[in-house]
Amino acid sequence: MDERYLKSTAIVRAYEKKMLDTAGRLRLLSADESTVGRLLDGLLPATFGRWRALVEELVPEDDLRAGLLAFFDFRNVIILASAENPGDDFYPDGQIKIDTLRKYFTEKKVAEIYQPLRTYLSKIFAEKLDNQSNLNYINWLVFWADYFYYPWVKDLSPNGFWQGYWAHLIDLLNLRYLVRRLSSGADPAFPFIPGGWLDPGQLKSGRNQELRQFVQKPFLQDYRRIFDFSSEDEYEFRRRLEKNIRKFLLDYLRPAKLLPYGLEPVFAFLEGFLLDGRNVNFIVVSKKMKIEPELIKENYDASYI
Repeated sequence: MDERYLKSTAIVRAYEKKMLDTAGRLRLLSADESTVGRLLDGLLPATFGRWRALVEELVPEDDLRAGLLAFFDFRNVIILASAENPGDDFYPDGQIKIDTLRKYFTEKKVAEIYQPLRTYLSKIFAEKLDNQSNLNYINWLVFWADYFYYPWVKDLSPNGFWQGYWAHLIDLLNLRYLVRRLSSGADPAFPFIPGGWLDPGQLKSGRNQELRQFVQKPFLQDYRRIFDFSSEDEYEFRRRLEKNIRKFLLDYLRPAKLLPYGLEPVFAFLEGFLLDGRNVNFIVVSKKMKIEPELIKENYDASYI
């Protein structure tokens, strides 16, 4: 095997460390360390530890491509974490069939895996919605949910799956709806019910049309425009990438009134975004390891941004 290719387990461990380091920095930016700190300290280490163990068990140690994709594709890893015997449904290219997702996303499994997040969301929405700290939490949560959960919302909602049990837990479009309503001074209560659980009858209503338009083609097209595969070194690549993403966030999110509290949430999000393995981090790590550009292009899917 070429020396430029590190073992997949080493990649996974390095990514885990970066994400946990990022979690610590995000907590320092939080207005309420007790709430966000518990989420970051409790949810991320346990979750990443379980993912890593499953990936290491199922992926050949010398298969870098399989290791990267299996770990960095959030849907694939959740399947591994949810399955009693995940080997039969594991796809080396990081892709999992929709039917496989449905098979493992039972109410019991969702409650088991996402209980800490559900508790956190319930706390946010159970308190007064005019509290600025809560709005900052929601902003941070929207950013975090955008790049981990949006592919599932996009893939599964047409099939009606998201109208079930844990559509109530977290729906990106409706979180955006709430943030917009709050930032504009409008009444945020409807279509949300006490405790933060979404009314399932509103999932596909016209009330979300504005937000659906916001996250569709123009949004994705501009994201794709940010990235290219030039031959610049890692420092220049990261510097330009960060500059372009900052500009993109300001151009899109401030006019959309999704950032009513200044740039601090942007920088916290940006730091996390640059370490999101399924998207940017795959490119940065690949460049650092001098992986062939064609391999990067083959495995980097802009549709998930």
